[in-house]
Amino acid sequence: MRNILFFILFLSACTSDPLPVKEKSTVESSHNSGQLYIIGGGKLHLDLMSDMLTTGGIGKEDLIVVIPAASEEPDTAIYYDSKPFIELGYTNVKPLRLSLADSVKTMLSDSLAAAKAIFLCGGDQLRLMSVIGQPNLLDILHQAYANGAVIGGTSAGAAVMSKIMITGDQKKEPEYESTYRRLRSGNGMYSQGTGLFSEGIIDQHFIERSRYNRALTALFEFPDKTVYGIGESTALRISPAGMFVHGSGQIVTFTAPQGSRLKDDLVGFPKIEMTVYLPGDTIR
Repeated sequence: MRNILFFILFLSACTSDPLPVKEKSTVESSHNSGQLYIIGGGKLHLDLMSDMLTTGGIGKEDLIVVIPAASEEPDTAIYYDSKPFIELGYTNVKPLRLSLADSVKTMLSDSLAAAKAIFLCGGDQLRLMSVIGQPNLLDILHQAYANGAVIGGTSAGAAVMSKIMITGDQKKEPEYESTYRRLRSGNGMYSQGTGLFSEGIIDQHFIERSRYNRALTALFEFPDKTVYGIGESTALRISPAGMFVHGSGQIVTFTAPQGSRLKDDLVGFPKIEMTVYLPGDTIR
């Protein structure tokens, strides 16, 4: 393995136990000049990563911060998620193994505030939120987005983008399943995400893992929201110009304009609007 062309700034141990998160960031994100690039997992193809940075106006020498806090193997996440940026010729790629120690909070804040792009690696979204959900770091992310930074994420890094975050666990099934095998009320488990994406709920690996029941469960629990199911190697890009589909796969959206029904714990919908978007499509 060739040497990694960056240095590790801080060391910390990640935890899967979520810490309390504020109801909302103190930084308003209603008028953002930045860009979100939400990838549904899978391989980070060079053309996809290049698109994230070029559409966001990131220069070759601009600071790109990679955050591996979701991963049980942060060194591996740092290597593979930083590699595309380095291969594309970006020269200022730095990982942050986030620590919550008081002695480094100011340094972390300065590093994130200076970044032109911030990338959240995959892994466990609860583990990731236990770190970036801390009030000071969450505010910095919102402020960076409002000020024009590109914030990207893949897999767990995508799941945390919405305010309502699907954790992947189920209340009525003891064993983890990559998708829900049943469509029942009171089964989905949710936590608070970053709230950077305010227009709905994100689900990732969507096409490949056939997560339709999981999306419909979330739709029943939060009928005023749109659920966005993002396929692998596919990105939902949100910028001041609109919302777009990039990459090689599809994005599926679900809304329930006519409400929902319930019999025992079985979920029913009189009407669901489902749209399947293709690469190059404009969502709005």
